[in-house]
Order: sequence, then C-alpha cells, then structure tokens
Amino acid sequence: MAARSFVDGVPGVGLPVDDPGFTLGWTAFETLRSYGPRPFRLDAHLQRLVGSAASLLLPAPPLELLRAELLAELGADEVARITLTAGGRRVLELGPVDPARIGRPVRCAPCLWPTDLPVRGQAKHGARAFWAVAARRAGVEEVILHDRDGRILESSRSNVIAVLEGVVVTPPIDGDALDGVTRRAILDAAEAAGIPTRIEALPVARPVDELYLCSTLKELAPVVGMPSCPREAFGPVGERLHDALRALITRETQAG
Repeated sequence: MAARSFVDGVPGVGLPVDDPGFTLGWTAFETLRSYGPRPFRLDAHLQRLVGSAASLLLPAPPLELLRAELLAELGADEVARITLTAGGRRVLELGPVDPARIGRPVRCAPCLWPTDLPVRGQAKHGARAFWAVAARRAGVEEVILHDRDGRILESSRSNVIAVLEGVVVTPPIDGDALDGVTRRAILDAAEAAGIPTRIEALPVARPVDELYLCSTLKELAPVVGMPSCPREAFGPVGERLHDALRALITRETQAG
C-alpha cells in the first residue's frame, strides 16, 4: 500500500512553512504499527503522545479524536506516525511495514548526552538533528546515549536491552529516557516466558554477553560495533526473548 498523509484529518495537505513544528522542530510524535489489521498497544502510544505534548507545552487534541482518525485510515501491517506541532496541527503519516528492519543488526557508537536540558528524555520530540549528525559523523546508524557518569540512557531511536549471565537487563526509566512501549512489551514477554530480568544502571563500558535495541519498527535487534559487546548477531537469550515478544504480540493483536 502506498504512503498517505493527512493534516488535521485532511488528506494530501502540506504543513505550512511558518509552523514552529517545521521552523524549530517543535513537535511531539509517536510511531506505532499494526500486525494484521490491529494496532499494537495503541492506548500506550496515544497516552505517551499526549504526555510528550504536555512536557513540550504543545496543544494536544482529545485522545478519542486521535484514535478515531488513526483507526479510520490504518491498514493491515502498516506503520503510522502521528505528529503534533507547536502550530496546533496534527499530522498522520501511514505506510507499509518494512520487514527487513525487524531484527536486523544495527551499527552503533556511544554518545554523551546531557540530562539537565529543559526538556527531559521522557518526551518523544522531533528535534533530533543533533543525534543524526552525531551518528553520521561516527559512521553508524544510531548513537547510544549515555550521561556524564557513563550510564546508558537509550539510543537515538530505541531503548537498550542487555544480557548479563542469562539475565535481561535494561536501564531504569527515571525521566532521562523514553518509556518505550516495546521495552515494556519485552519485559512483559520475558515475564510470561520465564526469562529473568533486572532494571538497573548499565554503564556504557560494561562488558555484556548480548546487546540489543528495541523499538516499534525493529522489535529486537542486535547492536553491532560497541566495544562492550563483540557479538554481532542474536545470542541464545536474545533469540528466546524475541520469540517471546512475537508470541505476546500475536496474543494481543489476535485476541477477540
């Protein structure tokens, strides 16, 4: 299915060039997808979008309007990006899922990221040029952000999952990293599958057995290029964890 876009519910309309979402990158957004005809964890995505808008002092329409517009247009196995701009506009972009991105290894490099900014990491904002430039300069796809004490926060597009001695470890969500919907789903899936987990600080230089990124579009993907983990493919725990995530997705999207 071809890509489609809507502004304030109207198809094929562009965003005015004087909207601060365009001139300043002052936006909040969410990316979600459907599995078959059903969106995965839609409520979590919409609630996070409204929370991000509040953190960024952006106007947000009612949740039910966002939900209705999305469900009216979302097709089977599609990606949806909903963007709220500082000019008070809502943008819906839809397109097909790229299966090649799921589980594909992602080359990364570390990147220092300050945590004393006016907008903390719990807001999913559109001002991402810094991360894109840092990744391009390092010759990688994503940068893994860490604070001044060397503790991993997240990556530029994903949350971070590590495996240490058979235990799935992920950094805490304490305001300086995004509370990822896929991250929460992975923790739920691990619990259902009996895979042990811990939420604790993860130093960027700490050696780990397996290292992954998780997000809506990649699900779970091995990290390549970080000195802390020489493995460049799925390990045994990661394979089991990804299988558990897919089983959870199937249960939730095919129920009812």
